[in-house]
Amino acid sequence: MTLFDRAWALVDQSIHKNTLYRDSMIQKRLFDFQVNEKQILKERRPLRVFESFTGASGHPNVEAGWTKEAKRRGHDVKLGEYETQWYEPDLPGDILQYTAQDILDLYGGEAPDLFCASPPCEGFSIAGAISSNWDDWTPEKKKAFNVARYKGDSSYFDDLDVGPIPSSERAHRGRRLLNHTLNQIDDLLEVNPNMLYFVENPTGMMRYQPEIGRRNDLLIPSDLTDPQYRAMMRGGNPPPSITHSSYSGPLSQKLVGRLGSLPGHPIGALPSRKATDLFTNASPYFQGRRRSRNKFDAGIYHAPAPRGAKTGIQGLDDYTDPETGVEIPKYWLRSLIPYELGVDVIDALERMKYRGNLE
Repeated sequence: MTLFDRAWALVDQSIHKNTLYRDSMIQKRLFDFQVNEKQILKERRPLRVFESFTGASGHPNVEAGWTKEAKRRGHDVKLGEYETQWYEPDLPGDILQYTAQDILDLYGGEAPDLFCASPPCEGFSIAGAISSNWDDWTPEKKKAFNVARYKGDSSYFDDLDVGPIPSSERAHRGRRLLNHTLNQIDDLLEVNPNMLYFVENPTGMMRYQPEIGRRNDLLIPSDLTDPQYRAMMRGGNPPPSITHSSYSGPLSQKLVGRLGSLPGHPIGALPSRKATDLFTNASPYFQGRRRSRNKFDAGIYHAPAPRGAKTGIQGLDDYTDPETGVEIPKYWLRSLIPYELGVDVIDALERMKYRGNLE
């Protein structure tokens, strides 16, 4: 129960036959609530935020990433990243060498309040050529997988063969990194059951890993139509959780005062559409912005977004920021998280922690 709910509960207990007295009590309780909430916001502790596979967004001059806004707000942000030539992460090197205990040690034995991870997508993405990385993935298996996920049948995913079979080292490494990340999350949740987590990947084969299906935490867009829900019930593919272009343009300008241009994209232009899956326990605090559709103008909040091998995310090349001189290789540029997605994520965490007053 939030502080606001508790304030109204006190009002309900103060109902009096005298209408004027009752109304004055309502006003007093709500005033007390507002003062109390402001005091909590004033005395709030910095939240512990960990980002794994940080990539280029860890560079202080790159305006992108899960945690840039969290750091700007004064939260305790720690980063884990394999490559170290551009900045000094808190956990440098191969994430497979680190356990949840290493993350706990960063915060003096405390678990993060927020865990974000964007494991490499090479083995999972459509652009990475599914047929080159995965075997035994038929339309029948995909449909059965989707039906079990929709029904919440976690036992169905105990058999790893219900998913695609990795057939390349890229796919095997992708699974090792994913499962290691999921194990870290589960270990941290044992310490802090209120920790929010986000795992991100372009819509592709990660959503069809049995370990993901068992968790049933794929974020489904909140703006689905009835036909889309019925299609999912019959085993149709869930739509992507978000698109990157939903976090830019007019909507971003209206919500946070930024157009949301990503480094490497033309100034003021939408980034690539980049259909993206989010696996998270943050609902209902986080819903995701409405999806923008390719070549579809959905009103003032959306505009057409580029996609494809030349105009989409795969069309980006190495980039040097003309103002800062920061050089971003294309493989990092293509994996950047929109700054505005990080804004929505830290907003969700603050809503849960501060307004719900959860420690």
